Amino acid sequence: MAEDTGISSETSSFIKTIDKQLGDKYVVSLQEIVADQNALARKQNAKEIVSNMKGDVNSYFDSLLKNLEDEERRFTAELQSASTLYAQINDHIKAKAQSMNVPMIKPVSVERNEEGEETIIISAEDTAVELLVGRLIGSCTYVADLSTTYKTYTIGSWLFSGEKNYNLSINPPSSVILNIEESRDEINFRLDSIQGRL
Repeated sequence: MAEDTGISSETSSFIKTIDKQLGDKYVVSLQEIVADQNALARKQNAKEIVSNMKGDVNSYFDSLLKNLEDEERRFTAELQSASTLYAQINDHIKAKAQSMNVPMIKPVSVERNEEGEETIIISAEDTAVELLVGRLIGSCTYVADLSTTYKTYTIGSWLFSGEKNYNLSINPPSSVILNIEESRDEINFRLDSIQGRL
């Protein structure tokens, strides 16, 4: 299913589990809807079915997340730590780039040849990281802040573009919570798309 529909294999597993829980509640299964987005077009009350199914999908994922309260606390603490580290390193990079007249930008995107660049992943700021930042800025034409945001947290990533590109990144926290949220979003996106065409 993952290959035919563009749905990730993890989301596909969630869909199968949700279908088992829903049983014969609807005239068509979630898996059928995802595989053939026109499966509901011929059904009576199609919009209502999709709306109710979306409610059931969200209830399923809410119950999964509710059972992960300890994991959520751990993950939130790691996100807060990564976001604090981002602020410290970003301030240092900005100050150093400004003092060396190197532009620092926050682009929408950068087309890169990632094969030719070196990636450095860090989990703390110290004197060695500050020295490294100074060297990277000294050898680059610009710095691009490619950091990503998750909820209110920022995970730092900077591209130092020059003869050789360097990417300095903060080690991103990981959690099963991210997988659950991504799968929920993936399914809801599909259901919203289907509902918009009915």
